[in-house]
Amino acid sequence: MSRAPSPASGLPRSAASEPPANAGQDAPLDGVDFRQKARQILQTQSSVAAGVVHLLGLDQLQEAIGEKWPLISERVHDLAARMLKKHLGPNDAWIKYDNANYLIVFSGRDKAAAQLICGKVKAELHELLLGRSETGTITVKTATIDLDGQVLVETQRLGDLLEAFATQASAATACTGCDHRGDDAEPPCIDTAQTLAQKLGITGKAELEFMYRPVWDAYAQVISTYVCEAFLVRPGFSRVRGYDVLYDQENYDDILDLDVKTYSEAIATYNDLFQNRFRFVLTIPVHFETLANTKRRREYWQLFRITPKYLIPFLAFELVGLPPKIPFGRLSEIVNVLRTCCRTVIARTGSELPDLPTYVQGGVKAAGLDVCAHADDGKMRQDIERFGAACRRAGIVPYADGVRSPWMLEATDKAAFKYLAGPLIGEAEPFPQHMARCSDKEILMRARVKARHRVA
Repeated sequence: MSRAPSPASGLPRSAASEPPANAGQDAPLDGVDFRQKARQILQTQSSVAAGVVHLLGLDQLQEAIGEKWPLISERVHDLAARMLKKHLGPNDAWIKYDNANYLIVFSGRDKAAAQLICGKVKAELHELLLGRSETGTITVKTATIDLDGQVLVETQRLGDLLEAFATQASAATACTGCDHRGDDAEPPCIDTAQTLAQKLGITGKAELEFMYRPVWDAYAQVISTYVCEAFLVRPGFSRVRGYDVLYDQENYDDILDLDVKTYSEAIATYNDLFQNRFRFVLTIPVHFETLANTKRRREYWQLFRITPKYLIPFLAFELVGLPPKIPFGRLSEIVNVLRTCCRTVIARTGSELPDLPTYVQGGVKAAGLDVCAHADDGKMRQDIERFGAACRRAGIVPYADGVRSPWMLEATDKAAFKYLAGPLIGEAEPFPQHMARCSDKEILMRARVKARHRVA
């Protein structure tokens, strides 16, 4: 059993603590052991729909992952267990049957609703591990045990279940004279950008997209780094990015959801590009509030366990929202967690000068100034000069985000900023590009061409 059953689950402790006799191999679903386990669950789960056991099978994942499965199977099962705990209710029960199947019974959902929940868990696993979740290929299995002890296994595609759910929902909406409500099945919303936008309170015609902004290395004269961020696109409005897309920026669960999705999108994209011989440094923003709380930090850290090891040398984390006077111990703890899955950790701040010596002691390698777009030129120039001087004194690498004019490029050069990002360096793109040599003259030339196009 993958978790100790609660008293409400009704699952006997013997079934929870003792693994099946064939736990080291994939067991037949029509075998004696399966029938015994299924009957044991059903007989002790009085409130479940009679005679129905749902199977969460990882066979499709195992086939897609191939020869690497033995190396990561334990991590996959840990992730599956975490998702089951997330989506199942306190009165539901489940056990790990063998290396490829989990047996699940639901106490408060009908058969269709339970199938959708199982499909949602499988789809999320596919998206996290493979970077995609194709509902047309994902299948959901339900085992029915009749009075004679015979096992009938029904297999349905998740795509068909979704279509049936959509048809049922449309019919319920069209039936204005009816007073009946549909069942309590939650739609199998996978964390796509659209569903995440709905969770974050983004409504109307607004769209949430994940795009990549280039970062210029002023010392090496090369664009070798891209930052993955969420962008909110609304007709007739300027795009907003990062945590500004959140409706409530004080809702830490929304911040966590955005960080998790940003990380998942970034890793999935880079993994695909890596197979096509793309090489660049990928910077992933993560908010302080995601890592400050133990529970949220643990949920975010779980993503590291499914990150391909070959990508780690190319990843960097950018801490956002650090308190001005963060204690050394707190910062060091956060940085140590992140460094298990990246090459370096950097931190972005506003115009307020942070405690840079603490950054250095805590393991932060670079400090970034987020240049305010609404400040006057004189104040921005002062902020750039002051920040660069403070970084030199502390011995930390300075970088600037929000560079949008030639005089800013000149000011950051005088202040010895190493990395620059912003509209002058390049606009956000749907996908990162190859590393490319790029001098300051070329950057200014491209900016002039863009300006002429805007005027025209």
